[in-house]
Amino acid sequence: MSFRFFKAWTRHDDCSRVVKEIWGQPVIGNPMVRLQLKLKRLKSALKTRNKTVFEELQQLDYKAQLILTNALLNQDQFLAFHASTSHCTVISIVRDIIPQLVTNEDNVMLTKVPSNEEIKAEVFAMNSDGAPGPDGFGGHFYQFFWEVVVLDVIQLVQYFFTSGKLNSNLNANLMILILKTPEAINVLSKKCFAGNIVMKIDIKKAFDTLDLSFLLQVLKQFDFHATFCNWIVDILYSAKLSILSSGKAIGYFSCIRGVRQGDPLSPLLFYLAEEVLSRSLSTAYSAGSINPMRFCRGVVIPSHVLYADDILIFCQGSKRNIREDVQYLWGSLKPSTFKP
Repeated sequence: MSFRFFKAWTRHDDCSRVVKEIWGQPVIGNPMVRLQLKLKRLKSALKTRNKTVFEELQQLDYKAQLILTNALLNQDQFLAFHASTSHCTVISIVRDIIPQLVTNEDNVMLTKVPSNEEIKAEVFAMNSDGAPGPDGFGGHFYQFFWEVVVLDVIQLVQYFFTSGKLNSNLNANLMILILKTPEAINVLSKKCFAGNIVMKIDIKKAFDTLDLSFLLQVLKQFDFHATFCNWIVDILYSAKLSILSSGKAIGYFSCIRGVRQGDPLSPLLFYLAEEVLSRSLSTAYSAGSINPMRFCRGVVIPSHVLYADDILIFCQGSKRNIREDVQYLWGSLKPSTFKP
């Protein structure tokens, strides 16, 4: 079973002593290497303690994960989508509809090295009960032992901002395969006089297929500073994933497409890419390529509405309109053509 730091350990008399003892041992290397080696040593020491003190708790956690995994495997298989779009066409769309909105002041703010207080605030803003990464240490560990680990954590974060380098081991995650039932088509009204349709599209799986080169093109078009863009590239391409199955981490592979669900940075990046779709639809309605929904006289119906996980598109129900909508959906969000 994979190692995991349990919150209950902090209530044990010997836990603080072990952490302080391991953290006080000298380590040579840059801030990222030092933190990784200290966590590795601490993990080994806590594993030894776990066998004698917390073995029963770990067995209960294993059984709970096994029940959850079996329940997820019984769900209906989800559908994944892949599409291809001319790279030149996509770049042209981005350049035509995305304005350069990021100012010099914005870029200065985004690229400055965070202060000690800012780093501490982010650490304590983490969910203390959130799932840990492959190293097994979650938010509660860093918050509870902040006075012990503070120097190493601050030096690591500031080292990334000054060097632009991120070790892949620090950017690793565990992935659980969750099977999802495709959403059924709902008939909202059986009476339809004007031939209108509302398309509700689930975009959760678009997180996994977003083309990273397309995302980088969007960032550049918004006029984000090159340093900031390079940080984003390093964070995305250095990411590693392992499959969590029955309490054990299996495999260790790189991410070459998509943004990770659960990463606080992912929704922000996805919304920037989604802006291309939103502006493309607005442009298509303004140009008459897609006819808006017809309703009562004087009532203005939006062309589309974006939510966190869904997109609603309103239009007349002609074949031409549907074809145009599908074209913008597949073209603007630019899913990756890579197939595993």
